[in-house]
Amino acid sequence: MIIVALFLVNFLVGAEEFQYNISLKGIKAGSALLKLEALPNSRSKVSFIAKSSKLIDFFYKLRDNITMTVDREGLFIYTMNKSIRQGKYKKKTKATFDYESQIIYYNDSKIEFQNQIYSPISLIYYLKKQNLSIKKNFDFQIFENGKIKNISISASNDTIININNSFINCHILNVQGYTEKNEPETVMSIYYENSKDQIPVMIKSKIKQGEMILTIK
Repeated sequence: MIIVALFLVNFLVGAEEFQYNISLKGIKAGSALLKLEALPNSRSKVSFIAKSSKLIDFFYKLRDNITMTVDREGLFIYTMNKSIRQGKYKKKTKATFDYESQIIYYNDSKIEFQNQIYSPISLIYYLKKQNLSIKKNFDFQIFENGKIKNISISASNDTIININNSFINCHILNVQGYTEKNEPETVMSIYYENSKDQIPVMIKSKIKQGEMILTIK
């Protein structure tokens, strides 16, 4: 019983959850949940769920449900399931990352890879663990829409933002992808509270309809 109790305590301590309000084009549009849970065998589960409000559903229905298993320390991906609905756009995908054979099993296709693969969502937790007071740049490979993509993450100057009438000093990390012409393009910005916990209090990301902003509740 003691062993079971200790396991449950460690399991619960390993859970970290953030809830957000969503805005699209300056309009309150719904809510989102970002969660990290400890699993056995040195792995964790990362979940992201986004849902538009009933009023916004009439104009733009948002239903994103993404789950992945990741390495507990490195946060690189082992499996990823995505169910995406953004307006009229709908897509469901599954991917398994076999690091021994260096093959990604993506739906009905196989894709070769060499390096550790991440998701922008798992990277939110990876970066949270870093010392963000040091203005360090990062380079990663992510997997999106059946393709391996290179991204760079760079730090901007700290800034103060107002969320729910609270002024929060934040580290800003900008995620840059690359266009088909290999030109850098900022696709996401993450605002981490300048504190010991480094909570991601705001996330800005580009979608087809413009910019989606998540602010912590």
